[in-house]
Amino acid sequence: MPKTIGSVLALIILSNSVLVPLVANAQTIPASVSTSSANVESMTTDQISSVQEPALATDSGLLPESMLVPLVPLPVSAPKSLDTYTVTLTSYNPLPDQTSPTPWLTASGALSNTEVIAARSRGLATQLPFGTIIAISGPSSKEESSSCGYSSVSQLIGYRVIADTMNARFIAPSIDVELDQNQKVNIDGQRMNPSVVLGKCSDMQIRVVGYVNPNSIPKTQAALAELVTGSAALSSAKF
Repeated sequence: MPKTIGSVLALIILSNSVLVPLVANAQTIPASVSTSSANVESMTTDQISSVQEPALATDSGLLPESMLVPLVPLPVSAPKSLDTYTVTLTSYNPLPDQTSPTPWLTASGALSNTEVIAARSRGLATQLPFGTIIAISGPSSKEESSSCGYSSVSQLIGYRVIADTMNARFIAPSIDVELDQNQKVNIDGQRMNPSVVLGKCSDMQIRVVGYVNPNSIPKTQAALAELVTGSAALSSAKF
């Protein structure tokens, strides 16, 4: 075979093997919008719909097994911190008046899950794409302000996966964790919604500890923690 023809064939084979477009099978999914409860009361359904963010979720099931990119495991001891950000922390409940007419569906296409899901402000979309796993470091009870009750609900937060997006009106770096309004917290003898107890916490530190496919988010906090700190493979590449 002439050398020139062989070189061209080699180039074609190489291109086909390394330039597999993972987003080729991406599908557009109707998005839900997470908003803080302080801002949703004045919003109509049309206003909520107008700020919905289209989301892409790669469906690995549409790709042949030979074309899938394997996960790159992180160290299985302490979770590796990839990036750290200072944010304002709030929370929301999966209810129509706080999210959208479809509160069971997040902007990433993943189902709502009060154990593991969090939303981020749209200004953090590049830094925290859907599937980003974060660890949240809160202030001590002595450092908390009257508007921040993090220490009273920290046991309900744990690790979180970014799978939802906040309303477009939230510009400053913010994280909105999804909490169950029925999982009441005892404060001074009163049973209260954990989102109300958390309130608004400024200058919170979050650490990126890995990434997971938005289509395969663990359903429990225990499973998510095992993914981060245990022997399960954890991706260090964004989806």
